[in-house]
Amino acid sequence: MTNHKTWQMVAGLSGFMGVAMGAVAAHAMKNFSLIELMERGSFFQILHAPVLLWLVDKEGRGFTLARWCFAVGTILFSCSLYARALTAYPEMSMMAPYGGSLLLAGWVSVAFAGRKYT
Repeated sequence: MTNHKTWQMVAGLSGFMGVAMGAVAAHAMKNFSLIELMERGSFFQILHAPVLLWLVDKEGRGFTLARWCFAVGTILFSCSLYARALTAYPEMSMMAPYGGSLLLAGWVSVAFAGRKYT
């Protein structure tokens, strides 16, 4: 059974953080290439927060896998871009490809979650 309130909170906080990091990029940063990193992380976080919210009441292994892929993938992808932009150290974005792979896996999980295998 899904803990609906926990996943709803994860989705809400993810959306909040995406908007907050977008605001930091728009108002507090000066370096254009670092602003682009922040905006890219913010875009993907804001994009996947409503998907997490939609998945809150979905049951089944595929939907559970998708929730976890989107949550962990967003953290790895977006937060590593935020860390790189805020510290200006390229090494900080090393986890972004793993996060992106998890986001892709989440979408594949959604695509096949409702399919019945016989």
